[in-house]
Amino acid sequence: MKDMLRARGRTRSLEGASTISTKEKNIMLSNRRRFLQGAASAKVAPVTLQDRSYEPLKLPRPISLAALTILDVSPANQVLCAAKAGYSHVGIRLVPATPTETQYDMIGNTPMIREVEANLKATGIKVLDIEILRIKPDTRAVNWKAFFETGTRLGATQVLCAGNDPDINRLTDNYAELCELAHPYGLNLSIEPMP
Repeated sequence: MKDMLRARGRTRSLEGASTISTKEKNIMLSNRRRFLQGAASAKVAPVTLQDRSYEPLKLPRPISLAALTILDVSPANQVLCAAKAGYSHVGIRLVPATPTETQYDMIGNTPMIREVEANLKATGIKVLDIEILRIKPDTRAVNWKAFFETGTRLGATQVLCAGNDPDINRLTDNYAELCELAHPYGLNLSIEPMP
């Protein structure tokens, strides 16, 4: 039953678009195949700026390589992996989610930020989101200003947030303050649905 529903969903997504010609549908299917093949190969093959075997896909909407997908790779190399795999965007983790993660100096004008910027420029990949902003009981919006500034510098439009405060009223107040602070930077905050 699951396979039948999946197959219907794929068919409907292409057949349901009455303005798409057969030729365009075939191009979209070809792009999907290339996208999936690229995603599989990017994880196993080293990627460098000299590797120009990738070309951007023409996709109807942004497709982003989430930072968590290849967390064991530096943010600068995540950009290269996204390009090689055919993504249009990448998610960048500016601050670690746990103390056990590899920590990169990603806030402000750091060498890693400059390397990420160079790779974005060289590949044409864009940053979709930055992460992760954990909203805890002691969260103060003003402490996240440099995070938002760095996200804007990279061209991000989204901020992934986790609501880690059991007090829903305080969580809501902190989220509202963070949204107000992020607004002038052109950033939208999204609460991830997780415990």
